[in-house]
Amino acid sequence: IGYCYDTCAATGLCESQTTVMGPMQFEQATWQGYMPNPPYTLMDRCRLDLSIQAAAKKLKANSETGSGVCDNWNEATVRRVAERYCGACRSTACGQDYCGIVWTLYQQYASQ
Repeated sequence: IGYCYDTCAATGLCESQTTVMGPMQFEQATWQGYMPNPPYTLMDRCRLDLSIQAAAKKLKANSETGSGVCDNWNEATVRRVAERYCGACRSTACGQDYCGIVWTLYQQYASQ
């Protein structure tokens, strides 16, 4: 379908009236919090470049780390970021051990 389809409508995993779109799966309100309108519209969350930029802003904000701390996050920080990105560490939408999987992947990629 491409980058811009409503995952909630396609899967039925979300609460009613929720739309989750784009490569980074942003809800409307979350998108507007990181990419304000104007100049960005809700459909801009379907643009790969802008969606990655918004995701980076969200991840950094969720980490609660200072401006100079962009790597070597500890397990608690990685799990906090994962939980806030998905909404829960265990969910139907993200998986039963989402935060644990993200921590494992972080360790694998951080050591490369």
